[in-house]
Amino acid sequence: MSRELVVHWIGCDGCARFAKDFAVAVLAAYRIQQSPSIVIRLDGTLGAGKTFFTQQLAKALGAADGEVTSPTFVIIQTYNTTPTINHLDLYRVNDEDEFLELGIEEMFEQPAIMLVEWGSKFVSLFPQDHLAIEIDVVSENDRVVTLTGHGPLSEAILQQLQG
Repeated sequence: MSRELVVHWIGCDGCARFAKDFAVAVLAAYRIQQSPSIVIRLDGTLGAGKTFFTQQLAKALGAADGEVTSPTFVIIQTYNTTPTINHLDLYRVNDEDEFLELGIEEMFEQPAIMLVEWGSKFVSLFPQDHLAIEIDVVSENDRVVTLTGHGPLSEAILQQLQG
């Protein structure tokens, strides 16, 4: 059974506020569960806000302004935050063989927060315990975001968010 939370972002400020709350919840769950790795799938259409959310989360965890960019062409970026963020974009990854050649499965075991854009393309290769974030565009400034926890750590993050 998985736990689910639906939130609503209005504009960039709404996303930024949620990212700060999310950072607090991730850090609390990270400490409670004593897990070295948190894996988060970020899904949504082009322009939904996946990279913007990552920028705001990284900023809340200590990244410098302008440090976080979309890894669409480089596929993997690492940010010097606490904890470290590995930001992946699987949009241009064509198949499971390419995914495995990139060593992403090994990255899931590293002590870091793994934020993976377009992760639903390879959900069968994700660790069983991961958090799925689906961003749905309602209008230019309005998003409905569904977070689904798959396992104890990801569900602990949702529990922290719900208070």
